[in-house]
Order: sequence, then structure tokens, then C-alpha cells
Amino acid sequence: AVTFRLDFIGDEIEAGRLISMHGESEVAGDLLHACAFQANPSVAMDLIACMNREFARIPENFDACADEAKADRAAILACAEGEAGQALLRASFARAEERGADGSPTVLVGGQPYTGPRTKDGLMRAVLQRVRSARVTVDGRVTGEIGPGVLIFVGFGRGDEPGMAGGPVWNRFVDKLLGLRLFPDAGGPINASLADHGGGILVVSQFTLYADVRKGRRPSFSTAAPPEAARSLYDAFTADLRRRWPDVAEGEFGADMDVSLVNWGPVTIWLDSAEL
Repeated sequence: AVTFRLDFIGDEIEAGRLISMHGESEVAGDLLHACAFQANPSVAMDLIACMNREFARIPENFDACADEAKADRAAILACAEGEAGQALLRASFARAEERGADGSPTVLVGGQPYTGPRTKDGLMRAVLQRVRSARVTVDGRVTGEIGPGVLIFVGFGRGDEPGMAGGPVWNRFVDKLLGLRLFPDAGGPINASLADHGGGILVVSQFTLYADVRKGRRPSFSTAAPPEAARSLYDAFTADLRRRWPDVAEGEFGADMDVSLVNWGPVTIWLDSAEL
């Protein structure tokens, strides 16, 4: 027999006010999920799996998923909207903190962190800026520069592995990045893709995209990939871009870089592979 427990990462910043990394909607979803285990343990995972299929719609998709999972909607809502749900989630936050869970997912087997193969392709993040020009220098030496185009700050997560390169999540992320309509044309100010408009790509490694500022004033980067893994993934990422696009420049991985740019618009877009 396997004993399974799902806990959640968050905090209580004042009496009755719970917070989580992705805001109030995530807290609302966590309350529903915790209460599902309390009120309907036999179908709780079915409910959660349904809601997570369209995670951007949590908690609005609760009713439809409760119907699909044949869950007791009234009992779960009564719990989630009352003190019982708050108490369940506070206790879950405390267990997650006690076990050192500071990133999602954190998997423990027999009380020990699981470090085996991931069933997902991994997670990566990027910030895209439409620029009129951008340049990276290291110790006064220009490592890469472009005229009009896209400046990409890219980072990789702690659980990411070199084998994720070329996988479905990876390809979807790169396809989205290259296909986003960021440039002006006759149809509007943000209507043409890089392929339509033309331009360069400048890639800069940026582990601070994984900053966790929920506690204290010093950011934690514990969910960022270790340097060796991040370097391998960064090299694979830039190589993949070069196969797909003729004008790709780079910063210098791990260096103290000076990045100068003229943001055109401004247009700045956040991409997270977990949300694509």
C-alpha cells in the first residue's frame, strides 16, 4: 500500500490572509484541493487532475470539474470558504516548510527528496523585450549585439535536465517564442512575428528569473538550475535558435554582463513553459 499526501507551498502573512507564489487564484485553488481530500478523498485526485488541465482557469473551472469527478461540490465549497479550509491549508503550508519544499513540484519518497527521472520535460522561463537595439559587453568587450529584434533573458529550473532539449515542452516553448506577434505591420502595432518582420535575437542567461521573494528581503534562487546543468541547457537553447533563425547573438554564460537596450514600445513579455 502507498500512503500519498499532497501539500502546498505558501505562507500566512497576517491572521487569516494566506498567500502563494501565483497569487489569490492559486490560494483559492489550493483551498479547494485541500478540502477535496478532506471531504471527498476517493475522488480528490480526479478533481485536481481535471482542474490542472486548465490551470489558468483555476478556481473558475471547479464546478465543471466537480461534476466530471462526481465530487460533493457543496461539501468542498463549505470547507474552502470557511475556517476549516484555512486551517487545512495553514497546516499544509507548515508541513511543506518543515520538509524543505521550496519549489513545485517537490517530491518526497519515504521522507527523502526524489531525484530520479522527471516525467515532465522540464520548465524554463524567459523574458522577451522588443528592442530597437541591444548589446552585451563583458569587461568592455562586446559579446553580442543586434539592431531591431528581440532580447531574450532565459533561465532554467532546478529539476531541468539536458535531456529535455528537443522534447515536447521545449519545442512548444521555442515555437511560441519565435511565433509571438511582437512587431508592427499594417494590421496593428503588435501584429507581426519575428518571421514576418525580420530582426535579430540576443540571448542572455538569467538565473534570477527563478527568484523567490516570499520570505525576507534577500531573494532565494534555490529553484534555479545548478550552473553546470543550466550551462548545458543554455547551450542547447542557443543552438536550437540558430538552427531556426539566421541572426542570433549571445551574452556570456556566467559572466558579469552589462546589458544595454532600447526597448521599443515598450514591449516586454513573460514566458513560462509551465503556462504554455
